[in-house]
Amino acid sequence: MEILYTKEPESDYLNASLIAVMQIHLSEPHNDVLLFLTGQEEIDMACEILYECMKALGPKVPEPIILPPFILPFLLMIQYQAHPSRCV
Repeated sequence: MEILYTKEPESDYLNASLIAVMQIHLSEPHNDVLLFLTGQEEIDMACEILYECMKALGPKVPEPIILPPFILPFLLMIQYQAHPSRCV
C-alpha cells in the first residue's frame, strides 16, 4: 500500500483528489484506489464526476469500477440471493 500526499494544501481538495485518482488509474490500471471523503453527498458527486471524466477520455481508457461504500450491503445481498449456500 502506498499513501500519497500533496506538497501544499489544496484549495479544492475534491478536484485535486479526483485528478490524482484518474492519474493513478491511467498509470496503474490493475491497482485499486481508496479515496476518503467527508460524506455521502460528496461521495455521490465524486463518483459522478469521476465516471464522466473517465468516460470522456474515450473507449481505449480502461473503465474504472467505482464502488461507493454504501453500495457494499446491496452487493452482499445480491451475492447472497445468487448463492445462499455460500454465504455465512
